[in-house]
Amino acid sequence: MSNTLKKITTRAKQIYAKGGTWRGAIKKAGAEYRGSKHKTKKRVVRHKRRKTSHRKKVGVVWPAAVAGSSMNGTISGHLSQAKKMLAEKIGDKETQKFTTKLKRNKRKIQKEISSLKKQYRKL
Repeated sequence: MSNTLKKITTRAKQIYAKGGTWRGAIKKAGAEYRGSKHKTKKRVVRHKRRKTSHRKKVGVVWPAAVAGSSMNGTISGHLSQAKKMLAEKIGDKETQKFTTKLKRNKRKIQKEISSLKKQYRKL
């Protein structure tokens, strides 16, 4: 027997005990069941969480890898050259952010600017 039929028949037994016919009790119990709110349990689905950090790793520009350094290969020369390159990139991104019209694009560019600034500070 289905769950719905069980509920209707148990209610019909209560109505039938008070008096009347079985057929009338079933009709009345069915009408009550259709008129009431049915409580159903929703199944909760739990997802496994990935073990990843939400922070992006900021890579530092390696000074020796900077091409076109004109300071005779000194470390300070490489650092200053890398800082100049990063400063130019930051400036370009700022102008790009200023000219875009959509706010979502501005936010995306701002994230790139922030990562470039982090690299600049690390040098």
